[in-house]
Amino acid sequence: MEHILKHCKGIKDQKQQILTESLLSYIRKHEKDYEKQEPEDQNIRSLKQCGLSLLDGWHVLAYTATTSGWMNDSAREGKQNICPCIEVFEAGLTASLDKLSPYHGITYRMERCDEEGIKSGWFHKNIGRTFFAPYFLSTATFDYNNSPMVWIIQTSENSNGRNI
Repeated sequence: MEHILKHCKGIKDQKQQILTESLLSYIRKHEKDYEKQEPEDQNIRSLKQCGLSLLDGWHVLAYTATTSGWMNDSAREGKQNICPCIEVFEAGLTASLDKLSPYHGITYRMERCDEEGIKSGWFHKNIGRTFFAPYFLSTATFDYNNSPMVWIIQTSENSNGRNI
């Protein structure tokens, strides 16, 4: 936690939320519940059942809620991250995810229809092909049945995917 507080002071994610404030608020809000034998909050219970710390939970939830674009934008464009806070956050997220068992199988990702890949035809041209995403990619085990654009992904045996 000290790493984040030291390296990310004043750094904002794509929603203009200051990361250190997000972290401290999350810890204050959930600390007492996490310490209980049987936490009341389902998300906190899940963290404990998966062997994740409260800090691990913050990394995963912050990524899902507000930091994915902030963290992944440079990697999507093939550029090096220039913000040391991104490296610190990425290391924490990776360490958190590494505590979970690998996931192998079918997973799904919903895309908004205004995404550049849809406009350019990238998705259509890559149906059935293997690709590598050099960034974190959120997916789900449900198929978003009413969405107009869904990736159906068969993970590889050496996938770094995790089921959270």
